[in-house]
Amino acid sequence: MLITRSNVFIKSTYDDELEPAVEENVVIIDGDLMLLIIGHEWSFHKFTGKLDDGTPVVDLDLSEQFEVTFSFDKEEVDLEWLMSATFLEIIRKYSKKLK
Repeated sequence: MLITRSNVFIKSTYDDELEPAVEENVVIIDGDLMLLIIGHEWSFHKFTGKLDDGTPVVDLDLSEQFEVTFSFDKEEVDLEWLMSATFLEIIRKYSKKLK
C-alpha cells in the first residue's frame, strides 16, 4: 500500500457552484484514490482522469467513492496502519462507549 501526497484537480459535473480547482497536498492511496477529510467525514474517490500535465482529476459526481464517518480526529489515526488493517481490526481499535 503506497500512500503519497500530490496535487489533484477537483471538479463537479453537476454542481455549478463548485469552482474546478487544483487542491494541493492531497493524500493519494495506491496511485488511483484520493482521500478527502472534512471534520470526521472521510471520503475516498477514484481518479476520473488526468490533465495534460499528468495531474490526477477527480470529478466528485462521476468518481467511484466510499464515504465513512469516524468519531475521532484525523490526528489520532496512523494512516499506514488504517490502510493495511482489516475492517474488524479498525472496529476493535476505534470502538468506544457513547456515554
